[in-house]
Amino acid sequence: MLRQKQWEDGREQRRLQRKERRQRRKQEGGEEPARKRVHAEPEPSGVRVAIDCGFDDLMLLRDVKKLHKQIQRCYAENRRAARSVLLLLTSHSGQLKTNMDTHDRGYLNWKGIEVRGERVEEAVHTAELVYLTSESPHTLASVESGRTYVIGGLVDHNHHKGLTLQKAEELGVEHARLPLDDYVKMSSRKVLTVNHVFEILLAYLDLGDWRGAFLRVLPDRKQVVPITHEASPPATSDENGCRGAAAVVVKDRERRCRDDGGDAAGPQTGGPGVNPKRSESVNAETGGSLGLEMGDGMNLGKSKSVNPEMGETQ
Repeated sequence: MLRQKQWEDGREQRRLQRKERRQRRKQEGGEEPARKRVHAEPEPSGVRVAIDCGFDDLMLLRDVKKLHKQIQRCYAENRRAARSVLLLLTSHSGQLKTNMDTHDRGYLNWKGIEVRGERVEEAVHTAELVYLTSESPHTLASVESGRTYVIGGLVDHNHHKGLTLQKAEELGVEHARLPLDDYVKMSSRKVLTVNHVFEILLAYLDLGDWRGAFLRVLPDRKQVVPITHEASPPATSDENGCRGAAAVVVKDRERRCRDDGGDAAGPQTGGPGVNPKRSESVNAETGGSLGLEMGDGMNLGKSKSVNPEMGETQ
């Protein structure tokens, strides 16, 4: 108690001493020392990622709250990313808006994000849109500047399987799936939350490599193992003029990086974007296509163990 009283009694004296030090620095021509920056300012990538919140009426309030948590995680990861994206929330209304207005008013001051009440096709020109959905026969080859990649903001635990593909087709926009099966195997169910999909896109922009992006983001409980393909001859054109995908030679699995900021190699660019009209990407080892739904509750498998915080079914 005596030490606490001495500390309290000396508070005013310490304040005056700090003020005197500042005045001396100004008189000597010095400047106030800059506050230490925890993270460097992200480099804009020119990519926009939209979370389509237009499934609000299909979710229970508890699932809406889980979506809110996933959106918070997306915002935080984007602020830490080496190459940031412009984050866009569309169809922001109903239960989600009410929950965020009540419990998270600070979102109105978030940087690097647009919150819109309009539908995604009203907020962004449809020619720029690529809707991410596991039901798509098209594989996302790369993430390109100037495009808007849409993640379905749906936490439904498989009650509405295939809904995102249906919506993309109704809108007449390009759609694609992440090339998960081409690069990794998981012992658990192939379920990605909204923030997992978002973080994978950020990691790809940082690394320029899907395999590295998956290994960085996917949690350890997924028991992710990289796929190693045997070398094969270069791809040849078929009778329709479509080139087959050459097998990818992958090195042994590197140590999985799960650091928030990530310590990536530099960004890489180039490579084709999504091709919505032509060949279907096939797993070079099994011949199977990816069955991964974008957003929570979209999966392959049978068991239904649920993460109560993020709404992820395992």
